[in-house]
Amino acid sequence: MEEEVEGIRLVSFLGKANYQQTTYAWGDGAEDRYMSRYATAAVCQMLTKEETPPQEVCIVSTDEAWAMHGGALSQEVAAITGVRPTHRPIPYGETQEQLWDQFATLRDAFRVPSGRSLVLDITNGFRSQPFFAAAALSFVRAVDPERPEVRVYYAGNLVPEKPTAIWDLTPFTELVDWAQALALFLKTGRVEDVVDPTKRLGRALRKAWARGGMQGPQPQLDRLAAALKAFGEDLATIRTGALLLGRQGESSSVDALVRALQDAEPDVRRHLPPLADVVQRIRDFLEPLTGVTSLRDRRGEEALASLAGLYLDMQRYSEAATTVREAWVTRYASPEAATPGPGHSRQARNLAEFACARMDRDTFRRISDMRNDIDHGGMNPSPAPARTLIGVVSREVDVLRRSVGQTRGAEAQGTPVFLNLSNHASERWEDTQREAALALAPRIVDFAFPEVPPDASEDDVKKMAEDLLEKVPEGTSHAMVQGEFTLTWFLVHGLNRRGIQCLAATSRRDVVTGEGGVKTVRFRFVRFRSYSLI
Repeated sequence: MEEEVEGIRLVSFLGKANYQQTTYAWGDGAEDRYMSRYATAAVCQMLTKEETPPQEVCIVSTDEAWAMHGGALSQEVAAITGVRPTHRPIPYGETQEQLWDQFATLRDAFRVPSGRSLVLDITNGFRSQPFFAAAALSFVRAVDPERPEVRVYYAGNLVPEKPTAIWDLTPFTELVDWAQALALFLKTGRVEDVVDPTKRLGRALRKAWARGGMQGPQPQLDRLAAALKAFGEDLATIRTGALLLGRQGESSSVDALVRALQDAEPDVRRHLPPLADVVQRIRDFLEPLTGVTSLRDRRGEEALASLAGLYLDMQRYSEAATTVREAWVTRYASPEAATPGPGHSRQARNLAEFACARMDRDTFRRISDMRNDIDHGGMNPSPAPARTLIGVVSREVDVLRRSVGQTRGAEAQGTPVFLNLSNHASERWEDTQREAALALAPRIVDFAFPEVPPDASEDDVKKMAEDLLEKVPEGTSHAMVQGEFTLTWFLVHGLNRRGIQCLAATSRRDVVTGEGGVKTVRFRFVRFRSYSLI
């Protein structure tokens, strides 16, 4: 592994102009002044005063320019920094081949050792040299595995009677990186390449703000970087609850990112006006996913459909297929099955899947086949071709979008029913038991649990269960099943497959001893307990 080399490499240009003595300035104090013929020397002085002298100084120029100024410039730079500049010769650029040679020289100059930062002074760049510098810098930052910290300076005398100011152009360089990363984010949802540019841009803006007299509020982009990171991680791992609902009282990662964008917008408009439109595009991109409080209401259905569409637009077909399937199942889910995180019931979620498979049989089969084909890498006897699978995902996302707001399951069938399948009529229940049942479904229907002949075969008992299941009221969401053991097993199995949650009433046995030693036994209702799925 290559050892890191800390410090600064300064890359600067030199031409054949007759450079005149001038005063360079990078702040308001007398200590922020330096008189020289060369901007390169002034930048060295600025770096030395502000932090540390550069450990390397590379001068990019033609041989003729170096012959004219190299000696004087080297002597002055060495006096400031303790190091002598190295010359990186370039041709004039009179042919296409020479232009490529210029590009290659700059590219190599910008590839600094690991741990070393790069400072680029473009003051004396001639003709196309600043353009080539920008192109080579963008190329290195795009293809090299490590991106060094980069600062860019230009010394320009905009007001003749004042000293020549050294302008920090770094935010403009960071702007290009940020714009490219944001464009990639909008296309793919990937944030790995946008978080670091956001942090770097924030640092560059704060430095420019400090050097510019600290006018207005200090730029703050750190919270935006953190919000982007949280959103991107939740999006990449399909953390639907965290994305749309939040975790344990926290805002959803979508809503948190929207607020961070709102807070960052004044900084962007003040310091980076071209990016204001990009920030607004991201807010528009997120808007269909905001303001969700439940995945079971219309807003929740719309957000899930929009999330599936977002994954589809990003060509993330596996995530789109998974989101489509879970959106359909959620329409049949109880609250504890529709909210990921603490309080979520895996059993209730399985029941919702059974209900979806029964009530939307064709849809559930299509989306399950689609999701399984993708998730299992096509490991089946007849894997769909990629183009066919992409078409299937696209159609199912469209079907989901068009179905938003349509009533489903028990809601479509009328008032949910609590089925009492026992020999204990609900009219004789304790008030606490009746209230517990009505809290689950607003209507109780009694079915007498049939007597099972002791000589009945397993097939006979199964047939009794099938006959009884045919009579189960539409809209039944919960059933208390208590009776003969083997028939109970068949009934619970069949009811579960229909998406109905099966329960047993638990009770406490109280024994009271009266006069004459007479004992009275009473059973008091405690709670309903779910059968495990069969």
